[in-house]
Amino acid sequence: MNDKKKIKIVKNVNEWTKSSYISNLINVVINLLILSGVYMLFNGKGSENTTLNWSIASLGFFLIFIPYTTLLVPIGIIRDSRKACIDGKWKGESVSDIRTINNPWRRISIEALIIGFGTALIIILIFWLFGMNLLNQVSAMIIGFLATLATTTIIFWRHIPNELNSFWTKYSEKKFKKEPFGRYFLHHYVIPWVLVLIYINLVLGIRSYYDHVLFGVPRDLISFAFFDLLATGLVIEIWMYSVSFEQVRMDIKLGRVEKGGKVLTRVALILILISVPVIVSIVIFIIFTILGMQTLLVIEPTITLSLAGAMIGLFGLYMGAWVARISKK
Repeated sequence: MNDKKKIKIVKNVNEWTKSSYISNLINVVINLLILSGVYMLFNGKGSENTTLNWSIASLGFFLIFIPYTTLLVPIGIIRDSRKACIDGKWKGESVSDIRTINNPWRRISIEALIIGFGTALIIILIFWLFGMNLLNQVSAMIIGFLATLATTTIIFWRHIPNELNSFWTKYSEKKFKKEPFGRYFLHHYVIPWVLVLIYINLVLGIRSYYDHVLFGVPRDLISFAFFDLLATGLVIEIWMYSVSFEQVRMDIKLGRVEKGGKVLTRVALILILISVPVIVSIVIFIIFTILGMQTLLVIEPTITLSLAGAMIGLFGLYMGAWVARISKK
């Protein structure tokens, strides 16, 4: 019996772009369901003022969902498409005007934020003109979905085809330049991600304390800050670890960064990833205890916790990159 060989189908860049847009739609919906569910779960149960309660919850949802989705979904599409190109799943078209592939954040971020929030304001205005209720979870989800769908669609078709063809041109001609790991990590991870991490932690922190500040809900703020930082820090750290691990593995294959680094056992890795958020949370707990957190304005602990959460996230990025560099695969 003759063995049947599997025929590998290689798409052209147009076919791959169309299929990637389906992934774009799916990612927008998944982010909508997860983030709206988690965020609206904590919609200020300490207040009887439902209107103010939902307006703050909706505002917080927009401040997290719109930038998170409009920025990270297109960047994720670019990253996954580059990996698929290396795996031989699609071929592009050589172009003479090659975009720098090092940092797509610079080309996408400002445009995505302006279009995202601008579109949301237009949709909110339309809702208001038609007398629709803006202060409930369904309205917030619809507005967020329409704004991010429109934004990611515009960003996708304006940037993705050129990004993919530029990458294909450099990949096929082997034009990648190897960088020292320190400079590579600073330019491609620390600089773009630190602002995102501070922003996410800042919005989450403000949302965590608004019950106490606006409505006087009794709460031991020092203990609350400790457990809040510990929980969010662990989640963000693991998320950042997975982001950099996959990206650095791909860049090593492309020859953009060298392999190397000290060998790290799996047990040691787990202990380090757990211990860093714990240590940072304990340090913050001690500082707040000495200063007396209840005497501080809400913005002071919020900013402090945001910076601490961002540091934990950056550490997760570094550990993901470190493990990727010593990985045998």
